[in-house]
Amino acid sequence: TFRAPPRPIDLMHIDCDWHESVVFCLEAAKEHLRVGGTVLVDDYNDYKGCKAAVDAFLAANERSFSMVASLPHAILQRMQ
Repeated sequence: TFRAPPRPIDLMHIDCDWHESVVFCLEAAKEHLRVGGTVLVDDYNDYKGCKAAVDAFLAANERSFSMVASLPHAILQRMQ
C-alpha cells in the first residue's frame, strides 16, 4: 500500500528487486516527489526487471524525470 505523504518528498530510496514492485513505487510516488527531488533505485544494475521498470518509467516520463547516474545505482531526478 502507499499512503500520500503529508508533504513533498525530497529523497526516495527504492529497494525492490522485481519489475512490478518498482513500477508501483515509481508510479505511486512520482506526483509526491518535489521538483529537484531524487530517487535512488538500488537494484537497477542487479535485476533485469528492475532495470526494465526504470527504463520504461523514464521513457514515459521523459519531460519530468531524468537519470543523472546509473552506477552504482540508478539516480533519477524530477525536473518538473
